[in-house]
Amino acid sequence: MPLDDFRRQIPERVKLDFDALSGCAERYRVSLMAAILRWLHYTGRRAVLVVCAPVTSFGHGQARPP
Repeated sequence: MPLDDFRRQIPERVKLDFDALSGCAERYRVSLMAAILRWLHYTGRRAVLVVCAPVTSFGHGQARPP
């Protein structure tokens, strides 16, 4: 993901949405997570990424330890 092109796709002062990030992910053939991390790296805005993983079970139906 060339930074100069990425910045042209999503300028820093534009209101960001997942469609724009998804478009960049497709453009550069990377995951959505990689595109989001790239944006977080260059933005001057205060931003946070929250990742939620589904609770899964293993073994005999017990939840995975933290």
